[in-house]
Amino acid sequence: MKKLIKLFRDFAGRIRQYNMDLDNYFKMLNTTEEAVREQLRPEATKRANAELVIDAFAKIRKILKYLKKKLIKKLMNSERI
Repeated sequence: MKKLIKLFRDFAGRIRQYNMDLDNYFKMLNTTEEAVREQLRPEATKRANAELVIDAFAKIRKILKYLKKKLIKKLMNSERI
């Protein structure tokens, strides 16, 4: 999942900002990379779903805009008769 990979990269970057090595960080907290990824998974899923919803709304808006143009064109043509 791309969102999970990005979220983990961001997480790892924040750890490195504090001049910490990821392996040492995991040892210090008695955890693993896999465990951290699993903790990040719900947030990654939430972000991916939000992105899908936004994309769907954008597509719907585009379709409605197209239909509006078609309807206006049809109405203008029918008024000429």
